[in-house]
Amino acid sequence: AQEQGFAVIEKEVNSMLHQGVNDSLDLVLQMKQGQVNSFFKQLFNELDNISKGKAPADVFMSMASFRSSNMLDDTTMDIDNDMYTTLCEFRGKGLPEIAEKSGYANLYLIDADGFVLYATTRGPELGRKLDSGPLADIWRQAISTRTTQLQDVALYQEEENTPCFFIAAPVIQFESVKGVV
Repeated sequence: AQEQGFAVIEKEVNSMLHQGVNDSLDLVLQMKQGQVNSFFKQLFNELDNISKGKAPADVFMSMASFRSSNMLDDTTMDIDNDMYTTLCEFRGKGLPEIAEKSGYANLYLIDADGFVLYATTRGPELGRKLDSGPLADIWRQAISTRTTQLQDVALYQEEENTPCFFIAAPVIQFESVKGVV
């Protein structure tokens, strides 16, 4: 009978320990979810503020006329010239610092037609019209919804298949979507 009593006590103690562990894990999970939610809310707010700033609007305004007169074909701009470099330096002033401060690997400005007009880090997508891939997908979502969008982690071919996540906000002026940052 004493062994049965110990078995019952052991079972109850194990049950209480398991419940305590489960409660602790639930608490940790809730805390982590709160931290992740807070992180993404901060990202959304930060990008919304960037999209409403002067620098993206200046780039879109100046690059619109540049693009129309500097096309190599229907999908590629001629960006290997002094005019493009000067426009980026003058109109994109402050964007590299914003990207670095925010912890972004790259900050793109993509016009409403899908052309990558500006990037803080020059890559193969710069000067090209997006047609597929995660950058094109997030651009389409932000353009169509007119809201900040987040895309889950995807392998980005232009960055040697590095896992990346993308967040994009529309740049809206006078009720018109000029592009996406």
